Amino acid sequence: MSAITFESLAIAEQRLQLTRTTDNQFFPEWQGALPELEVTEQASLDPVHQRYLYQ
Repeated sequence: MSAITFESLAIAEQRLQLTRTTDNQFFPEWQGALPELEVTEQASLDPVHQRYLYQ
């Protein structure tokens, strides 16, 4: 099995026919209280976040 890569989230949405949801119960485990990221963790995620922003 090989990985699929997309240049942006917008392209992934188009190719995989993904749609946004406003359902409050969608992935409720992601909505709980989570610990804040350490500064170094956030710094390592910032480039990934920028790469996948909507274009």
